[in-house]
Amino acid sequence: MPTQKMYQLAALVGVGFAAPTIIYLLFLPDPLYGLHLAIFLSTIAGVYLGFSIADGRVRNIILESTVIAIFVALSIIGLNYSLLILAFGYFAHGVWDCVHHPNLVTTQVAVWYPPFCAVYDWSITTFVLIYYYL
Repeated sequence: MPTQKMYQLAALVGVGFAAPTIIYLLFLPDPLYGLHLAIFLSTIAGVYLGFSIADGRVRNIILESTVIAIFVALSIIGLNYSLLILAFGYFAHGVWDCVHHPNLVTTQVAVWYPPFCAVYDWSITTFVLIYYYL
């Protein structure tokens, strides 16, 4: 049974993974910044497809594939129009992580993954909003 400490550790690791991503982004020239954010968002959205394939239920594969398509669309739109849309995409992906945690979405995922990924997503969201909009 997962413990509160496991969730806290997963969240801490999420921050730990976000930090080098943020440092990396800081060194990119502005035209590449949005491109990399869009690629990262599309890639992290795709992780749940792997979980759904491992799960094996066709309904979950279709659901996760549909959600991936939405995040890829947000990435493309954000890349072409505004970093705010990319920030929203990261925030929304964190929410998507959270609905996997209490099993509102029934795709079987590693118990530590939703808190890890949500904290990563929201760390990136916060960085984009602060660095580019404050």
